[in-house]
Amino acid sequence: MPINELPDSILLQIFKKCDSKTGLWKARSVCKRWYVILADSELWQTCDLSQFNLNDACILQTILNYMPVKRFKSIKIKQNTIERNILKSLLKHARSLNSLTLRHCRITTRDNSSSNHIRDIRSHDAQATNQILEIPCDLKHIDLRKTTGDTELLVDLITKYGAQIKTFGVTYNLSKYFENDRSLFDFLPNIHALDLTEGLWVNDEVIREIAKSCPSLRYVGLSKCQNIRGASMEFLMRRCTNIQTLLLSRTGVRNEELQRVRWENLPLTELDISNCYYLDDTALHRIIKTLAPQLTYLKCIMTNELLKELTDSRHHFPLKSFELRRRQDLDMNLVTQFLQKCNQLEALDTSLIPIEYETFENILPFLPKLKWFNFTGNEDMLRTEDLLPLIEKHCKYIEEIGINFYYSPCKVERLLLKVKMTSLKRLNLLGSKIYDLNNRTEDTKLGHGVVLTCDKEYSLPSPRLDTFDSEIVQN
Repeated sequence: MPINELPDSILLQIFKKCDSKTGLWKARSVCKRWYVILADSELWQTCDLSQFNLNDACILQTILNYMPVKRFKSIKIKQNTIERNILKSLLKHARSLNSLTLRHCRITTRDNSSSNHIRDIRSHDAQATNQILEIPCDLKHIDLRKTTGDTELLVDLITKYGAQIKTFGVTYNLSKYFENDRSLFDFLPNIHALDLTEGLWVNDEVIREIAKSCPSLRYVGLSKCQNIRGASMEFLMRRCTNIQTLLLSRTGVRNEELQRVRWENLPLTELDISNCYYLDDTALHRIIKTLAPQLTYLKCIMTNELLKELTDSRHHFPLKSFELRRRQDLDMNLVTQFLQKCNQLEALDTSLIPIEYETFENILPFLPKLKWFNFTGNEDMLRTEDLLPLIEKHCKYIEEIGINFYYSPCKVERLLLKVKMTSLKRLNLLGSKIYDLNNRTEDTKLGHGVVLTCDKEYSLPSPRLDTFDSEIVQN
């Protein structure tokens, strides 16, 4: 069928798949019909500018000439170097902007004389700065994680729009740039989601500042904030009574501090307390037993004692995502009984514990909604190639499978012959025993539309600041 015979709705879906926003904007000149379709605001809600050299004023001029910047609701730039005044001009023209993501970026300052292509972005005077900051935008999301360099403009944005920001992410300390001893969080009184992952400057005193200034928090990401001991956790949870997501992985939280928190009064549904090495089994048991009936996401150490108490309860657990961890050997009968009571699971990671094929035979029939599954491959005890048909039989909606081969070699060719699930989109193979795949740099497409990957970072999908961002853009 010729492309011009397709309905407008189908053409719009095709255009949405196009990565080149500049190419889309140029394509308006093909015909009047395309001009109308390509003016649809849905195409321009989110624009990823990571592919452009944003250290060059000429590139900015191209973006402004060939893309409807004033329609952008969300701008994303990742792993890039951005000239400060180019970023200023981009923000000045993006008058509908409500989401700004700068991840792993460096903001630089260039001398006025270095280029004169665009006069207005080379002005450093206060009047130009005020003009840019007075734009009538509805900025609600700012993500600055792992972004460094000249932060003056970012501080200006927070100072100007902080009261309307709902989600905020940052890695490096910006508080030192604010005047009159005001904290960064004094400017963010209404945020719902805060991610400070890997913030080495974040300690218990900072947590106390957050609790005082941000009472509406629902999402708190503190993973890898190693200087948190937990002294302010009780104050945080008492002040911010709406927290639903709490990520504490690899923090230094202590038993006595978390024991003071009244977990039974909290609406928590997503919890990550994995790799918290200062927490003993007693503290973990109290937290998990209290919250288990309401948690939909959980990463933590499990013990036989905890599993026994959970399986003896009358509850069926609402978990949708779960990563199984251990300090000591687990009783597989208890693991089986617990997972049989988690029939809402959509994502399950057992890759840290080798589990036998017979155990999975008893577990998988109870997990019909499973979409994401990561496990340890072991030809001696698991019979990995036999497990794939078992997954196909019981998990009709499975989309991604990850297999970690650390204990026995992987027979890749025989394994791939078993990949026949029609719903499967991705197969990730990883481990020191997959000799012929360790040096792969590109993904491979298999039959049935399945993509074969070797992603070393393949792990349980975690709650992300991005999900709050997408809600904001849609609304």
